[in-house]
Amino acid sequence: VMCCWVCEKSLGTVRRCGRCKKVYYCSQECQLKHWPLHKELCWNSKMLTEDVDCFVSHSAETQLTMPAPLSEQDNIMGLNMLDHAVTVKVKHNKSKHTMVISEGTNGEECFSLISSRLQIPQEKMRLISKGKVIHKDNILNFLKENALFQAFGEQAECEDGLDQRDIEVLMSQLSVERNIAVRALHKTGDLIDAIFYISDSM
Repeated sequence: VMCCWVCEKSLGTVRRCGRCKKVYYCSQECQLKHWPLHKELCWNSKMLTEDVDCFVSHSAETQLTMPAPLSEQDNIMGLNMLDHAVTVKVKHNKSKHTMVISEGTNGEECFSLISSRLQIPQEKMRLISKGKVIHKDNILNFLKENALFQAFGEQAECEDGLDQRDIEVLMSQLSVERNIAVRALHKTGDLIDAIFYISDSM
């Protein structure tokens, strides 16, 4: 059963990201809530846009459709892809997430989907399965029906209501991680105050 990536509600009819067509949601509200993190992992477009609406599927909620077959270019490149959909479970902290990985998904996309679902940046996420470290180059070897993965990593802080430019300024000027910048902005409510707050705690 397909589930919403945000609230994990089981879905009969869904809306999906109109850009990558890989991530599914139960509502536009869940899709917009997930966008600040998902936009970093959405791989099918060559450029980002500040207009969130152009990545939201504008059509009415529709039944799931089968993914398109591999293009001639994909075959020439010899990309490894999942040859059938599988349901996997991913444990993180005290939570267990059930995910359906679609047919035609490659290793990099699989890794990105798990990262997106757990809201852990890819560079911060560590996956383990059967005692082995999993990465985008070997994950397809472990994607079996009901496969279990253990994930480690700090989840991304909620960025709702924050100016992305303020976050970037704090990260570049003070050389801090994104989560630290986000927490400081939430706590102080102002860029200048956030700079002083982080500086005092360093």
